[in-house]
This record gives sequence, C-alpha cells and structure tokens, in this order.
Amino acid sequence: MNQADLDVFRDNLRLKKAFLKLNLDLEPVMEFMPYHLDIENRRLVSLLSFVEKYQECESRRVMELINRPFPPIFPSISPESDWYRFKLWLNGKPIRKKLRALLPANFKFIHPDKLSETTARIAFRKLNNALGEIGYGCELREGMPAKVMYEYLWETLEDIFDLDEEGGWILDGCDGYCPGCFQRPWCDTGLTSHWQEDKKIGKMKLPETLNNYLSASSVSLQLLEKYKEDEQEYDAFGERDQDSGYVPDPLNRGLYEAPNERWEEEDGDLPF
Repeated sequence: MNQADLDVFRDNLRLKKAFLKLNLDLEPVMEFMPYHLDIENRRLVSLLSFVEKYQECESRRVMELINRPFPPIFPSISPESDWYRFKLWLNGKPIRKKLRALLPANFKFIHPDKLSETTARIAFRKLNNALGEIGYGCELREGMPAKVMYEYLWETLEDIFDLDEEGGWILDGCDGYCPGCFQRPWCDTGLTSHWQEDKKIGKMKLPETLNNYLSASSVSLQLLEKYKEDEQEYDAFGERDQDSGYVPDPLNRGLYEAPNERWEEEDGDLPF
C-alpha cells in the first residue's frame, strides 16, 4: 500500500471513529465503498458535517437557511422521507422494518395454506385494507386468483422497507423478470415478451406457484415469437396493432376465472 492509499485508509478509520463517538451506527444510512475509499470518505465527511451542524441548531429550517437542506443519507428517497429517517437514525431508532411489524399488533395473520379461493378473497381484502391504512398500496393485475394475490402479500410481509412517516410504497409485484413473475398470465407485457427461458423449454415459462391454476402450451411460444417478429409494427400513435393476429392467451384459464364483482359481496369474517 502506497502512502496515498494509506492516508485514505487512515482518514476512513478516523471518520468512522467520529460516528462511534456520537453513538451512531453508519450501517443503516451509508452505502459503503471499500474499493473506493476516497469516495466513501467524501460521503462520510458530508454526513458528519451535516450531523454536527444539525446537532448545533436542531432545526430543519435553519439547515435550509445555511444551504444544507437535505440529509446526505442512503438511500435518498425524497426530502420528507430522508428527513424522517435521518431524525429516527439520529435518535437511535430503526429506519427500516419488516412490513409485518408495521401492521397493528392485533391484526390477525392467516397462513395461505389455511385458505380456500373464497376465504382468500376475504383475507386479501382485509390485509390489503390494513396495509392501505398505513400508507401501503397494492396494485396487482386484474383477474388473478385471490389466493395467488394473498400469497404475494403474505410473502411481502417479510420484506424490509425504509420507513416513511406517511407510508407511500406501492406493492405491484413486478421486478421486471417475466419468466419468474406470478402475474405473467395476466400482464400485457408478460404475455407479449419473448425470453430465452421460454425458448429453452418450448413454451411460455411460468413460476411453479401457478401450477395449480394454469399451464402454458407449445402454442404460447409460437405466439411470443410472432410478437417478437411484429414488435416493430406500431400504429401512428406508437401502439401495437391489435389486428396483427395475436391471440391474447394460450393458457388454461378455466380453473381460476371468476366474476370479479363477487368480491364486493364478500366482506364477512373469516370462518376461523
């Protein structure tokens, strides 16, 4: 290690010790860069300076007046969210929690294995409403089996979220990887996107969690390939020509299709 690198390393240790003296854990608010300590040091200097200034004035308004309007924490989400999490962190409180921990202590959680399709509709509605009350919206594709939607929310309860005073997170179940997406059969993008995983198995690839509801046929691959060939054919408004011969869905839907309007009538309590 040359002298310049040694100096950077020593500065890094010195800055981290400064936070230890303040009894502040850097882990929740810092993106560490061990292979670029010079960049990490600049971030540490910025955060330490901000902390010291704020501890002097204890006023967001004053920080704005001295041109330090935003806490330099990671990740930066929005001014309100950053300030909220910064104050929590400064007071030694967690700035992230599992979604389950944010719901009321008396909320009754029910494992998906205990639910039928009918009771899953009620359970999904209750859980979705409870999440809405703490600022978390759920926007999944229409027409999906209620149990599939509830299973998604159930699994998401274990995910860790950055805290926000007013919630503000939207749960849409999409990570951009169609072959592994439980919403693919109900999603326009999923139904028209051709992936190597589809070609490899000779049909539209679906996650195993959907095996009880539907299955893809070899026709599905032919249609995906047709869409790939026609992907440059758009109308004057930039939208795909729906008369190109595309058949929307070569999947067995009989097992899960049910009138969505029934949901409005199922507000009763669960039978357990």
